[in-house]
Amino acid sequence: MILTAERAAIANAFLFRCGGIADLALDYLKDALKGVCAAAGRPALSTPARGEGERFLDWLNAVRSAGVETVDLINLRAALDAVPGMPPPLTNLSAFTPATTGALARTAAAAASGLASDAHSREDWAAAVAGYWVALLLDPLDRLANLNLGVIYVKQEKWDGAVERLGIVLSQFPTERLALIGLHNIALTADRMSSLAPHLQALVKLQEQAPEPAADQDADEATPPVILLEESNGATVGALILRRGAAHVRSAINRERCLTLAEQAAVWFSTNPTRLSLPLLEIAPQYDNPTLLLEREMIAVLEKIFGRMPTISATDTYLRIVKPETADTYIPFHQDVTALATTGVNVWVPLTDCGVDAPGLEIMARRTSVIFPTVTSPGDYNQMEIEAEAVYRDFPEKVRFYPTPSVGDAVLFLGSTVHRSYIAPSMTRMRTSLELRFY
Repeated sequence: MILTAERAAIANAFLFRCGGIADLALDYLKDALKGVCAAAGRPALSTPARGEGERFLDWLNAVRSAGVETVDLINLRAALDAVPGMPPPLTNLSAFTPATTGALARTAAAAASGLASDAHSREDWAAAVAGYWVALLLDPLDRLANLNLGVIYVKQEKWDGAVERLGIVLSQFPTERLALIGLHNIALTADRMSSLAPHLQALVKLQEQAPEPAADQDADEATPPVILLEESNGATVGALILRRGAAHVRSAINRERCLTLAEQAAVWFSTNPTRLSLPLLEIAPQYDNPTLLLEREMIAVLEKIFGRMPTISATDTYLRIVKPETADTYIPFHQDVTALATTGVNVWVPLTDCGVDAPGLEIMARRTSVIFPTVTSPGDYNQMEIEAEAVYRDFPEKVRFYPTPSVGDAVLFLGSTVHRSYIAPSMTRMRTSLELRFY
């Protein structure tokens, strides 16, 4: 990393200002401003009138008034806003390496990030923010500095700053999990789903395998995506899911193990009537590897969908119940990618026959890469619910799929697939199901 002289001077001006060495900070700033004016073909700035604040800010305001403020100087203002006033938080100034235009630029950035990370670990937020901003003034795209600064801003509920920093990370590294989780937390806390949605859409396009087109799409969509899993058709089943976004796969799960699990779940939910879900491992620790529930041929299905062998987290494997008489147990239209800030495949396993006299699923069985707008709503799906009117406007009736799986079957759908709980007047039995999420 070779810095321009102006950027090095700007970074050093901020560094020494944070160290409380005002004269040296101002000297570096003046050097930077000379270079900025020269690059713009403008004469050097005359000494600005003394304002109410410190001289550092007087000179910075003068360059703005002259109309030659650069992106680096705008970033300096952002850094000053984040670490205002003097004396500043940095007490270990000697550990920093002043930036130069030569090889030491990388050393300076590494020193700034290292000291910031150390302050971060001690929850010395002021010092951490200052250190990260030194690194960003040296390299505005510094991944670690942007990510950690965004995380701190989330903790401090500085939503605009957090969205900006995490967005910069995701523009370079669209699968960065911590940045996605940070934006997801902001979306749920501060009604900022619109800031997250473009990054989720990029994630879906990047991570969900492209479908193999059907020979006749109209005929394909006119047929419910139901298929029997057999010894040699794993790739065929996977291709169907990739085309339609979902499929009801018969004989996909070990039936006997499902029946045993259903008995355990019934006991647990009966003694915990206010709970609607629980991690599988709470009642069945023997399934620390939940793939033990899958029939062997299902591995080929998953490999077709992902183009590789996916991973599964036991902590994301949940048992759920839906009670027909209790509306609070229904889950509204949503996309798993919006609910979880990641995409993958949900292997949805009924532990009771459902879709006829017990609640099932309503699935829009058409591939989409669109992240649908969500609405504010009560309950656990606030900021994740998609209005039914919007769903029905985008998906024709022929692709609205209501599977009727039996124990031993599974319904598989992609993270982008729109779905919800389905309840009809004829459904009077409680439904218990299991969700296995593969990534």
